[in-house]
Amino acid sequence: MDSTHFDRLAKGLATAVTRRTAVKVLAAGLASETLMLFGANRAKAKTTKVGICHRTDDGSFQYLEVSEAAVASHRSHGDVISPDFTSIATCGDCNTACPSPPDVCQIATCEGGVCGSAALDRTGLACSPEGNDCCEGQVCSVGLSGEPVCRSNHAPIAHDSTIRVERTGSCIPVVLSACEPDFDQAAFIIPEETLPTEGHLSKFVGSAEPVLAKARTQSGDVSAPERGRLESGPYALADIHTCSEGLYLEDHWCYFTFSSVGVVVDSFKYIAVDEFGAQSAPATVLIATFETLS
Repeated sequence: MDSTHFDRLAKGLATAVTRRTAVKVLAAGLASETLMLFGANRAKAKTTKVGICHRTDDGSFQYLEVSEAAVASHRSHGDVISPDFTSIATCGDCNTACPSPPDVCQIATCEGGVCGSAALDRTGLACSPEGNDCCEGQVCSVGLSGEPVCRSNHAPIAHDSTIRVERTGSCIPVVLSACEPDFDQAAFIIPEETLPTEGHLSKFVGSAEPVLAKARTQSGDVSAPERGRLESGPYALADIHTCSEGLYLEDHWCYFTFSSVGVVVDSFKYIAVDEFGAQSAPATVLIATFETLS
C-alpha cells in the first residue's frame, strides 16, 4: 500500500469517528435537557397551591393554601375551594356572607369586600297573591303563563260625559265608563260630596233597552239609523267612549230630576277603582234636560 492511499484511508476513519462522537454528544445533551424540564415541572406541580376556606370545628372558616393533591379531600370536608372574595357568599374574607335585605325589592351586593344592597326589579318574577312580595307600584297577578307574577299596576281611566236629554219624567240612563289598562276588573264609586243637587241617582232597573243601545253604539254594533235615533232622541248621549287599549268597563245608573218642568242642568263626579285599589282621577258627568217645544 502506498503512502498516499494510506493517508486517505486514515483521514476517512478519523472523520467517521468524529461524526459518531458528535451524534452521541448531541443525543446525551437532549436527554439531559428533557430530564431537567421534567424535573422542573414536577417541582412546579409540587409547589402549586390552591386557596381554600377551611371549615373548622367551631363552624367558622379559615383561609389556607393547600396543594392540588389535597383539594379533593378538602372539598369532601365541606371546605370552599378557590373562594371568590367579591361574591356575597364570601365577601372580603371566608367568614363574611352578605345577608339578604329584609325588603324583597332589594338584593344583597358585595362591592370592594363590603356588603351592601341594591334595588331589585321583580317584574315577571313569581309571587304569592296572599303575600307581599312585589315592589311598590306592582301587584301579584296571573300572567300569560297562567302563574302569578309581579307586574306594574296602572289606575283605570274614568271618562267625563255630557248627557243632553229630553225630559220624560222617568229614568234618564247614565253610563259610567272607564278603560282598564291592565285588563283588571274595576268598580265605580260616586263620592257622597259630589252627588247631583238637582236630582238623585239610583242603580239602573227596568228595561235595559236604552243602556244596551248605548253600549251597542259604543262598540259600533248598531245601524246608522239607530245611531241617529239615539243621538237625537230622548236618550241622546253626547259623549261616546271606547278604549283603544285595555278593557272597557261600564256601570249603569238612573238619574231622576227633582223638578218636573223647565230646563235642568246638573252634574256629579265618579271614580273607577280597580281590584288592587288603584283609583282613577275623578270624572265629571254633566246632565242637561230640556222640554220639547210644542
